[in-house]
Amino acid sequence: MKKILALFLIGFIVSCSDDFLDKEPSVNSRVEVETAEQLEYILNSSTYLTDEYVNSFCTDNTGIPVDLFDEIGNSWSPFTLEQYTWSTSISQNGDETWAAYYETIWRANLIINLISENKVTGDEQLKLAVKTEAHYRRASNLFDLALIYALYPSASNADELGVVLRTETNYGESQSRASLKETFDQIESDLEQALENPIEDIIPNRGTLPVIEAFAAKFYLYMGDYDKAEQHANEALSLYSEMVNYATAISTITAGNGLVYPSTVNVSPYSPVALEVFKDRYIFNTLINDSWNTSPSQELLDLYDTNDLRMRFMVKDYFIRNQATVNPWYGYVNIYIGQAVNGESVPEMYLIRAEAKARRGDLSGAMADVEMVRMNRFTPENYTPLSVPANDKATVELIIDERRREFPFTRRWMDLKRLNNDPLTDPIILTRQFYEVGENGSVGTQVQTQTLEPNDRRYARPIGVDVITNSNGATQQNEY
Repeated sequence: MKKILALFLIGFIVSCSDDFLDKEPSVNSRVEVETAEQLEYILNSSTYLTDEYVNSFCTDNTGIPVDLFDEIGNSWSPFTLEQYTWSTSISQNGDETWAAYYETIWRANLIINLISENKVTGDEQLKLAVKTEAHYRRASNLFDLALIYALYPSASNADELGVVLRTETNYGESQSRASLKETFDQIESDLEQALENPIEDIIPNRGTLPVIEAFAAKFYLYMGDYDKAEQHANEALSLYSEMVNYATAISTITAGNGLVYPSTVNVSPYSPVALEVFKDRYIFNTLINDSWNTSPSQELLDLYDTNDLRMRFMVKDYFIRNQATVNPWYGYVNIYIGQAVNGESVPEMYLIRAEAKARRGDLSGAMADVEMVRMNRFTPENYTPLSVPANDKATVELIIDERRREFPFTRRWMDLKRLNNDPLTDPIILTRQFYEVGENGSVGTQVQTQTLEPNDRRYARPIGVDVITNSNGATQQNEY
């Protein structure tokens, strides 16, 4: 029997109002899949715009000043405020993030299974390459799901809830959550299979060898296996290591309302221009949020040197666009409005390798890698190399600060979770001065100090109620 698959057009934005695990994806055309070339088209025609909130609203890089909120509180949805205050009661009806990731996993499963069952014709090498890329897609999406919805996979958390492991395309498959150990074992197994027969060249938006090596470096960094993280970062950099020089690639423009934006505000994601500007990406995707209002904390702003060109993304007085005339504050505008460029990248590989070197005592080597990033984030006349810190702890902490500057709204949640389980670094306590946010996103009248302690169970964010309901309770909610 021939398999039927929805082939999605280029530019289709992943977004489902109901739990993707319980129904087939919406389609705009259906064709019979018979060849490896058609499976490759599935990978070529997929784009990944993910509505992902933890890095936009849950970390210490995010700040919503109370005075600003008093002036234009309607600029943030109840859901955003629930995430900002780490609420365990979520009002949003549909969990679009959960749905988007599982939609991609469903497509990966279809590719893997069709090829494994010899149900498509075509070149055997192409079949192997497409299958290994599908393993990468499944691994990376399971990893992102675990970052959002599960606790850190420490030895003591091994039996805690991970995510739902789907490896089939049949909708009767179990929707119960696997353990954390089972989840990360599956991710590592898919990663190992992805490294077996990948395409070696860089192809835009495809999971080729440089992408998979870079993902492996990130995965092992999160797991605390720094030897493997360094090994895979080395491999990725040996395949591609071109950096973007912000002094020449990113200028500023002034809008009609007087705001000074980075030139990338006019760059449409996935356009050829975007791929050229951000050519230091092994794979290009973006994270979006529901309100286009990602605002930096004062703590994050204080990390930047005044000459750091990454400050161009921190648009001063951004919130006058929302009628905040007294307390306009900053908004983060990385590409287009409300989106942050994501995906494995060259600067991340340098910083992963730097951290691994620092942890094994090669402090000068670590700082050389840090400077490979920094020298491309200042104009030549404003660039001064940093001194080598006195010890491994100080060097790692410097590198973590550099990661915050380089990836303020894409990697911080991952770093918070792993660093709070790291014996070398100090625990990180997150604190907010904000109103209490209650049921259905209702906002109280008294400003309170709100705290997220290291390894708080709220580091596993709540799964949408629709997911629990549509699975008839098979998908368990996190316990708090």
